[in-house]
Amino acid sequence: MQNPRFMQRTETPLQSLYEHNYWLFRLVLPQPPEDDGWYLLRAPQRAALYLRCTGRHAYTSEWLLGHFYPTRQQRRFAPDYRIRVYHDARLAEAMLDADLPVRALRAAKRAQNRALAEWLDYCRRHQYRLDGAAQTAPLLDSA
Repeated sequence: MQNPRFMQRTETPLQSLYEHNYWLFRLVLPQPPEDDGWYLLRAPQRAALYLRCTGRHAYTSEWLLGHFYPTRQQRRFAPDYRIRVYHDARLAEAMLDADLPVRALRAAKRAQNRALAEWLDYCRRHQYRLDGAAQTAPLLDSA
């Protein structure tokens, strides 16, 4: 599947990115796990992805999603996406920890969410699927 036409523009509206990310997130994870444990997403002949819900609220949930590299000294959990899903609005955004001026923050959010869309599309194309609870040590401490 080719990227939608709106994704090919340089100034993609954030709202459109959030809607697209939600659609891709739900294609990769149609039924999110009910608990907050670590879960594996697997695809044939691809590195496993690790997933964990870090917060559940009335209308939102927050997720960590990425690959785990135990032999690395730095960036052991990468690409280390923190995703906030707005279930009622059907939006998903990559969250940033940056403290930037408004204009720079908007550009950083656009870049981060565009990268998330491309990565979720990669996961969808390679058919990553939920594969039960992860049989590893807690990854949160080593991220």
